[in-house]
Amino acid sequence: MKVFISYSAKDTSLIRKFADGLKHQVEGVSQVHWWEDSKRLGKEAWPQIFRWIDEADLVLVIVTGNVLSRAMAVGNEVGYAKAKGKSIIPLISEPSAWSLMLQRFGVPNAGISAEDLGCLGELVHDRINKHDPKAGIEKIKAELMQMAKEKQAANEAEKAQMILGLLTVVGVLWASS
Repeated sequence: MKVFISYSAKDTSLIRKFADGLKHQVEGVSQVHWWEDSKRLGKEAWPQIFRWIDEADLVLVIVTGNVLSRAMAVGNEVGYAKAKGKSIIPLISEPSAWSLMLQRFGVPNAGISAEDLGCLGELVHDRINKHDPKAGIEKIKAELMQMAKEKQAANEAEKAQMILGLLTVVGVLWASS
C-alpha cells in the first residue's frame, strides 16, 4: 500500500518519526511520501504532490496547531484527495497527553477540537501523542490491514462476476449451437 502524508512543514520532526514508523513497522506499506522528505531544489512541488496523492491508497492528514494557524498547502492536498475519492484519515496531534486528558473530561479549548477540522470534521478521526506517535502508528496499521482485506474481497468478487459472466456467455453459445 502507498501512503501520502499531508502536514505542516513546521511539524517535520513528528512526520519523520511517523513516516519511519509506517515504513518499518507496518507490513504491506510499500511507500510513504511526504514533501519535506523528497523535495529537490529546482523541482515543482505541486505536480509531484498530486502524483503521490493519485498513487496513494491512503492519505493521512496530521493536524496540529501549525496546520490550523496557516496551512493552505494542507487544504489544497485534502481538497485534491477528496476530489479524487481517496481514503483520508485525519489524525489530530496534540502537544501532550495532558491536553488529551483535559479534552476527554470536557474542558473547553483544551487542544484541537472537531470543529477546528473544517472539511475534515465529517471524517472519523483519532488523536495521537505528538511526542510518542507509536499508538497512532498502530491504529493506522490496523486500518491499513482492514483496507487490504476489503480490497482483496472486492477483487475476489470482481473475479467471480467475470467468471459468472463468461459461463453465461458460454451457456448461451452452447444453447444456440
